[in-house]
Amino acid sequence: MVMVITVLLTLSMIVHGASIKVIGPLVHVAYIDEITSSKTIALQPGQKFTVQFGLPPSNDYSNYMLVVKFEKPSPVLQVICRGECTYVKNGNGVITAVYSENGNITIVNAGTSTYVGRIVITYMYRKLEEITAAQSVVKVRVKVPDDTINEVTSQIVKVWVDNNAPYMITDVLLPGGASLEKLMQSGEVPSYIKLEPKRLVIYANKAPKGTYVVVLTYDKSSVFPTTFLVKALEYLNTTVPSDTVKTISSSSFGVPHGWTLLGYIVAVAAIQPVIVNQKVGTVMVVGKLVIPASAESGIINVKSISYLIPSLVKFKYVVGAYIVYGSSFKIMNNMTVPVMVYYIPLVYRPVGKVMTIGNRTIIYAPVTQADVMSGIWTSLVVQLPSYAQIEEIVTPGGLTYSKVSNSLVPWGTSLRPVSISPDRHEAYIVVALNGMREVGLYKIYVKVEPLRIYVTDQYNEPVRYVNVVFVLGPGESLKLSPVNGEVTLRLAELITRPITAYVEYRGVKMVTLILNTIPEEPIHVVLRLYNLTIVVTKFRGAPLGGALVILKMIGTGLTFEGKTDANGVVRFVGVPAGIYQVTVKVGSNVVASGQVQVNSTRTVKLGTNVVLVLKLGGLIIPVTVVQLASVIAAVAVATVIIVVFRFRRERKETYNVYSEESEENIEEEK
Repeated sequence: MVMVITVLLTLSMIVHGASIKVIGPLVHVAYIDEITSSKTIALQPGQKFTVQFGLPPSNDYSNYMLVVKFEKPSPVLQVICRGECTYVKNGNGVITAVYSENGNITIVNAGTSTYVGRIVITYMYRKLEEITAAQSVVKVRVKVPDDTINEVTSQIVKVWVDNNAPYMITDVLLPGGASLEKLMQSGEVPSYIKLEPKRLVIYANKAPKGTYVVVLTYDKSSVFPTTFLVKALEYLNTTVPSDTVKTISSSSFGVPHGWTLLGYIVAVAAIQPVIVNQKVGTVMVVGKLVIPASAESGIINVKSISYLIPSLVKFKYVVGAYIVYGSSFKIMNNMTVPVMVYYIPLVYRPVGKVMTIGNRTIIYAPVTQADVMSGIWTSLVVQLPSYAQIEEIVTPGGLTYSKVSNSLVPWGTSLRPVSISPDRHEAYIVVALNGMREVGLYKIYVKVEPLRIYVTDQYNEPVRYVNVVFVLGPGESLKLSPVNGEVTLRLAELITRPITAYVEYRGVKMVTLILNTIPEEPIHVVLRLYNLTIVVTKFRGAPLGGALVILKMIGTGLTFEGKTDANGVVRFVGVPAGIYQVTVKVGSNVVASGQVQVNSTRTVKLGTNVVLVLKLGGLIIPVTVVQLASVIAAVAVATVIIVVFRFRRERKETYNVYSEESEENIEEEK
């Protein structure tokens, strides 16, 4: 499915010339369909077992991730992947799961005895849509579940914007019209939806069916760093009396200098005895953005096996853990007993500088002693835009981590949590925990996906005479010519300012692209080109050959020229759609002009007042009807004048002859 840039896109982003298009910031919407099965494998020493992708559930979906989890991890198992793989390892370094983007995983028994174990296989297929955010408030409609596939087994819908985009998710309107923001403020948080300032996940199998409207709001302050440190400050606790509301904010603990409050990890616990007909209360965590990690409540019945103790006493329990984003939150307790609240303030500080060394992109992230001297733990977090991937993380001590996710790796006498997401867009590595710390310069090697632009006509055929000019900075530009319609620009750094690209056709700018990001799919620029035939005729309809016809596109200056043949015909090939000024010249004289609109292959007839063309030496002179009439009139007047003159002259000569004869007669008479 191909959509217009300002709406949706999946396979490519279409831009029609001539125009100016702004690409990005992008709102990404991913439908991830999961098909899970399990299988018991028995492998002899040296024997292999291969798992690979099947067919996607529909044409709109593509292979995304193949996951194999081992219920019985063993050090004798080796995993071979076609292409890149990401591994999950336990504290002993044994693989517990493997993720493959290429969809081919081979398990090998490298031991000396038979391995028997059960594996869980998950096939993940994805449909991606990207929406350009162009307004101060952007509303994205998401249908859950996606009904373009026949059968949804297990589906997750993800919506996100990159950290450097000046947008944040401020609300989600549920199918019934309820506002998620208002539900959070009242303490009612659905378990089927998870929300962060820039990310949203909906679990389709648990969520009510229907259309969800994700609301994103423009806010410059919502731009978040790519690389930063996150610190858990300390364990704090408080008690909230019954029927009381208590607010917790940074005034209770203070934020270290140079750090910014990110939010809190909050846990609540209460148990209330309930006698028959007694009020049963609840506990609510209320904040700007509250995500329940786990929230449970229930009734415990107390009774004996006989009627010795009547079943009159029950206990209402409430236990929950939450992530709260924002500067403060409230605990609303309407139970009859106090509620214990445990919370950990979280702060962050941007670190890191992106540099290009040769053809490699590296983020240098320094961690100092001051960064790790306090707090429960400190981690280095990397969240890259969608067009970049993490290749590896190198610690100050020289250890390299790649292809590991949600893993515990040896760290002195302890274990160190390290994770690079299977799609390699995110990562974290703990730099301080339980007395262990490692300071110095961390290096994150990044692969930046190339920017791809396809330039074709409306029939998807490559176009000749095209160049793409990239303006990379003040006084810095790069001109590339498409190969088979494709231009590829390989960037060695992350986009920190817009890149302008001009698509030129025959040396004239036809399309201007302003790129705030790199879409995952190619940008498809379509030039609508047509063939235009112009027939030029004389006054009586006879063909006018040898005339120069000039086409000039209004607004761009794109010009075509050609001479008519003996039949008065000139053909122009590859004329972009638009309005053109047409000028017809014979020699240096303009004999016809006008405007013509090109929106299809067509023939246009242009009549002139030319009657004949005179060639005098090197001059070509068209003679029009008016000119010919003027000549004829002039000739007629000249003819009359000549006739009159000759008549008068003849009369005068006759008179003179008569006079001479008379004089002779007089003389004779004398």
